[in-house]
Amino acid sequence: MRKETFKVKCPTQITFGDPMYFADYSGAKLDSLVAIIKSPSFLRLG
Repeated sequence: MRKETFKVKCPTQITFGDPMYFADYSGAKLDSLVAIIKSPSFLRLG
């Protein structure tokens, strides 16, 4: 088996929520329905 190495950019934030929320809501209402997770600074390499 060969060894494979992949490099990807680390996202600065990930947003979780039902896809319907993004289509039907915006602003403060959308912010209350979804979770935004920011990646720790030690994971951002530049």
